[in-house]
Amino acid sequence: MMKKILSLALASVLALFALTSCGGGEETTYTFSTGGPTGTYYGFTTAVAGILTDKVEGAKFTAVTSGGSKANIEAIADGDAQFAIVQNDVMLNAYNGVNNFAGNKITSFAVVGTVYPEVCQIIASKASGIKTVADLAGKRVSVGDVGSGVVTNAEQILAAAGLSFDDISVQNLGVGPSVDAIKAGTLDAFFFTAGIPTTAITELDTSNTEMVAVSIPDAQIAALTAQYPHYVRAEITNAHYPKSIEAGKPAVTIAVKATYIAAADLDEDLVYEMTKALWENQAAIAAAHNTGKAMDIKTALLGIGVAPVHAGAMKYYEEYLAAENKANGTSLTFAEFYGYTK
Repeated sequence: MMKKILSLALASVLALFALTSCGGGEETTYTFSTGGPTGTYYGFTTAVAGILTDKVEGAKFTAVTSGGSKANIEAIADGDAQFAIVQNDVMLNAYNGVNNFAGNKITSFAVVGTVYPEVCQIIASKASGIKTVADLAGKRVSVGDVGSGVVTNAEQILAAAGLSFDDISVQNLGVGPSVDAIKAGTLDAFFFTAGIPTTAITELDTSNTEMVAVSIPDAQIAALTAQYPHYVRAEITNAHYPKSIEAGKPAVTIAVKATYIAAADLDEDLVYEMTKALWENQAAIAAAHNTGKAMDIKTALLGIGVAPVHAGAMKYYEEYLAAENKANGTSLTFAEFYGYTK
């Protein structure tokens, strides 16, 4: 009897091993390159990755920290990541081989979709006396992690005010270290581009260290949006940082779009299923991370310029539009619905 029991047990183990070896229960892990551990990229994508893992059969998605947009695009080019979240302006710089990608053109990625607006925030300690962009001259200012899109935004915003990195004492810190340095009195101001409210800045807003959200003058915003079409006017309000911004007196600034990209050679079916899970589980994403409330499929292809859309993602967007037209009795074209010409 004991031999029979042992034989049955061994047979069960071998059967389970054979099932696993033939693909049963196997998962392939896909890496999302994001940003600093206290930034919106990492927190938001961690929430997204968990939901995608639940919804896309046979796939496990993992968010990892990084230096930001430029580093993320390079990670895909090097094969260290399969997906990434990036600023649309940095993405276009890479695809066109200009600005921070001059001499290093990268086209080995394709767009999955833009997911939310990223606000260019200029945060100063109240003790620094900084009230305008021009006041940053001569001050200790973090312009973001090396390799992040924040560096490009900071450089362009300063240029609109007639300044350059030579006019400030430059530091390259992520948002968490920047907040710590403001509290310690070793930094006067910092730039950070992210969905708002940003967790680390909220922590500063509620701390004993008083902060100021610096506005960009209207004339400088007009110049920036004219020169760089990927920028739009944005406001940081009392609803975002209640302690530091007075109700009815928002800080005025600019914003870009946070965009998911994928390695261009990723399987079309995989990217289709990922895109489908992303947009059809928006409510769950928003419940897991507040930034998900800003997701809107109708703006998923706005601001991507000449960067190509992955075939898997495009397949889903075409199907979604067809279903919308059928449900509503409409005949909207792709360009009319998405604001994007294929």
